[in-house]
Amino acid sequence: MMVIGARIILAPIRKHGGKTMNTVVNIIKFTDRFLRKYRFRIGIYLLCGAALFGTGVIEPFIIGKFIDSLSGGIDIHMTIKFAVLILVISVLELLLSYYVKIEGTRMSMRTSSKIKGDIFMHMQKISPLKMPNEEIATLSKRINNDSEYLMIYLLNLGMQFPGQLIGFVVTLFYMFIYSKPVFMIVLIMIPLLWLFHKKNKDEIYEKASEEEASHSRFFAVMHEQLEKLNTVRDNAIFELMHNRFEKAYILSEKTSMAYEKKSFGYKLISRNADIILKAILFGFGTYSIIKNDMTIGVFTVLYSYLGMVSGYITYFLEVGQETCKYKVYYDRLKDLCEIREEHIGKEEIAGIEKIEVKDLTFGYKDEKKILKNFNYTLNRGKVYCIKGDNGTGKSTLMKNILGLYVDESGNNILYNDKPINELDLYDLRSNKFGVCEQEPDMLNDTIRGNILQDEKDFDLNRFKEICHGLSLFTDITDIKEFEGKLNEDADTLSGGQKQKLVLARVFYKNPEVIVMDEPTSALDKVGISSLIAYLKRIKKDKIIFMISHDQSLIEAADEIVAV
Repeated sequence: MMVIGARIILAPIRKHGGKTMNTVVNIIKFTDRFLRKYRFRIGIYLLCGAALFGTGVIEPFIIGKFIDSLSGGIDIHMTIKFAVLILVISVLELLLSYYVKIEGTRMSMRTSSKIKGDIFMHMQKISPLKMPNEEIATLSKRINNDSEYLMIYLLNLGMQFPGQLIGFVVTLFYMFIYSKPVFMIVLIMIPLLWLFHKKNKDEIYEKASEEEASHSRFFAVMHEQLEKLNTVRDNAIFELMHNRFEKAYILSEKTSMAYEKKSFGYKLISRNADIILKAILFGFGTYSIIKNDMTIGVFTVLYSYLGMVSGYITYFLEVGQETCKYKVYYDRLKDLCEIREEHIGKEEIAGIEKIEVKDLTFGYKDEKKILKNFNYTLNRGKVYCIKGDNGTGKSTLMKNILGLYVDESGNNILYNDKPINELDLYDLRSNKFGVCEQEPDMLNDTIRGNILQDEKDFDLNRFKEICHGLSLFTDITDIKEFEGKLNEDADTLSGGQKQKLVLARVFYKNPEVIVMDEPTSALDKVGISSLIAYLKRIKKDKIIFMISHDQSLIEAADEIVAV
């Protein structure tokens, strides 16, 4: 009978849209590589969790024994022994509770941070064309929250489930020994509660998915309220933005309430089951005590255990319910991890003599083709300027040459007659490419941190000379003051200074291929002259190509590439 009861109560864990147990197993497999480093500590954490639940099961039994011992008269020595035992158990329970709380928080933070770091690195290696169609702030928040929720769920499940299962079996066994009628009533209620779970589990998953999607949308709209401040002020669209906020909030509230209402059904049914079981026990127990078939101590233990059994049943059912919700987080993280990273070859090349674009046809996703059967060869020792009207594909051509769309055009871009999809692109980007964007993205770091150079080999004097050649920080001549300037926050720089800093970084790096997008937009006449002179001086060892509308820079180019 007890085995049958255990099988029934565990049934909800095996199902969710098929099988909840499979979901739990899949979550464990997904997180395993992030947990390996902490296996020993997690093992101790789980054992302490099981011990904590064990103290909760033992305490009512001891109290029941103490009550029965009073029937023979009060024995001061026996009372002291019971009091000491209860005190020891209480202190142990307190210590275990503290450890489980602190260690659980520490482990969930450490393991979730590893998941986040791994996914962020994975996302950085995905082709831009395969990135999710979602705002970056929203996507970042989703990765952060989903990782944390998933690890909290998994660690709590590992810590609580064994103790709950052991406690359930122990209390059920006690009922079987001391009150078979109560035991039978419990067994009858278990399948009824399970049927309730089975009927509602899919709807709970759906409500949870809708809630998470609406919360992500609401966060995106909130982020937009501050991200687009200039646009809002320039156009005085305050009411429009507020209406967008209100609309997103209403949807978020609606989905949250729908989930909470459905979720509350579980708690309500479980609570009613607990009340019914205790009412039956009061009637049956009172009758049994009057007939001397049950002691007051046994009644006390049964009453406590009945509340525990109700809690265990609720817990196991809610594991099924919670798994429905946490499957949403797992599915979303898994979907991101399953996006294929860009193809990176293994071959490294010592030097780049030429870059050939061969029959390149390219368009973004479902848009029309921007480049059609484009052909051109870039040779070492020359400066190339890409010209064309807006939307003709100048920046697109540059990105393809850099291998940013290697999955789509890897066979059409050749370095030294070798397709770029056969080469180690990360080695090329790290060591042989230097890129200056028109509107550079700066890290939230110091100016020095944005130079991205090895601190051990950083030649401060050389970098200072390059900066002065670009009319950057020319008012600082003392080397110590210059070093202090580099330790300032990069956000203090103007847009023009940021572009000059990126140019200085590229020239300091001294790469074989230099790519620049409107490099003179932030330079004065002296800076432009210095840039042209510098490019002419270094071009013999490099391939330099750029997008520019500056006539002096166009005239300085060796060849014009029309797109």
